[in-house]
Amino acid sequence: MALPITALTWEIWRRNRGSVWLVIGIILFGWLFNLVLPDTFRATEASRNWLGALNSTLTVISLLLVFGIFSYTEFNPQKESMLSLSSLCPARNVVAACGCPDIAWHCRR
Repeated sequence: MALPITALTWEIWRRNRGSVWLVIGIILFGWLFNLVLPDTFRATEASRNWLGALNSTLTVISLLLVFGIFSYTEFNPQKESMLSLSSLCPARNVVAACGCPDIAWHCRR
């Protein structure tokens, strides 16, 4: 049973590795930006609101990219049918992939 899951995970990685690296880059940018930002910037309420809006925007973008990674649809002209990769993808892969950016954003400084 592990072999089909491994093959499907590898296929998702092969088709969407650029998006996966983009999600990782967005998360790392958010972490580093929050890490190097001086505490004096967080002193005012307007600055905290701006920072919260930036973090929320980056979180939504990374989650949308993760949903896009798992929503690939393939058309097979020989069978004249559409195959949705998200319908074949094991639920634990989707839950893990969506949970990782969410956990990463909540663990920032």
